[in-house]
Amino acid sequence: MNNAGFGLNRSFLGSSVDDEQRSLDVLVTAVLRLTHAAVPGMVERGTGMVINVSSVASWITGGTYSAAKSWVTVFSESLAQELAGTGVRVTAACPGFVHTEFHERAGIDMSSMPEFMWLDVEQVVATVSARYRATLSDDRARLFDRYTFADTARKVVGVGSVGMDARIALLVGRDDADPLFLQMKEARASVLAPYAGASPYRHHGQRVVEGQRLMQAASDIFLGWYSGVNRRHYYVRQLRDMKASADVASMTSEVLSGYAALCGGTLARAHARSGDACAIAGYLGTGTQFDDAMADFARDYAVQTTADHAALDQAIEDQRITAVLGV
Repeated sequence: MNNAGFGLNRSFLGSSVDDEQRSLDVLVTAVLRLTHAAVPGMVERGTGMVINVSSVASWITGGTYSAAKSWVTVFSESLAQELAGTGVRVTAACPGFVHTEFHERAGIDMSSMPEFMWLDVEQVVATVSARYRATLSDDRARLFDRYTFADTARKVVGVGSVGMDARIALLVGRDDADPLFLQMKEARASVLAPYAGASPYRHHGQRVVEGQRLMQAASDIFLGWYSGVNRRHYYVRQLRDMKASADVASMTSEVLSGYAALCGGTLARAHARSGDACAIAGYLGTGTQFDDAMADFARDYAVQTTADHAALDQAIEDQRITAVLGV
């Protein structure tokens, strides 16, 4: 995804050539070079997607910013046609203007912008909420209706979600003491799709939710999905850490054995719910070959993790990388 932005807030004649060149470097050159670097590998794998963030400004005249975004839109459309049949998709996302204080704070005069080009915050919230609500069962939808949207913010996510859009929303029930926090995370095509086949669900958010509902004995009651006004796919769940952590290092061998059995049973139940339990049991058999293989893998993984951390410590000591310790 190419999503870098650059704005000058000056007319063409009021800008220096150097500033205009820096704008082109970010808005055009970076998109060109990164796409050219990424696409060959996607074509070789037979799957992939490039999302170039353009703008509705690409459809109007608005200085060199509009000209640059026009290039992004036309470039994406042309490349998509060129790559047809390769399994690689190219999309230009053209988000609209939203009525917020952004332009006022930036000192940008938007008075000449036609009203049809704008999105209203309340309208966006209402649209997204309705789409999400439609994925809930009736009893849960009625519970959701008791809450009113209050605010939203972007969320910094973990390593596994780098580059994806993640947000949190605050909804309020009967009073301020009755909050509901929801997390909306972007969902994309499964990395297993090229090997396991395409998902029966066209919506990637629905794929994630249906998988969780299938594998978990009791899922989050607010699990759902929606398509954003930016056409991205999202899934929704409560923003609440309901996970427990066990201090494995302090366990006795007896407690560790019981804990391992509990974890194994939970995983086995999930696989049995989502796959063919009889086929899985037949594949594993009654011997210890699979058990031994899993134990060998766990031991090798621990050894590799220790070696990787030692290499990281050495790199820090050699000043090959910079790290903040004790955080």
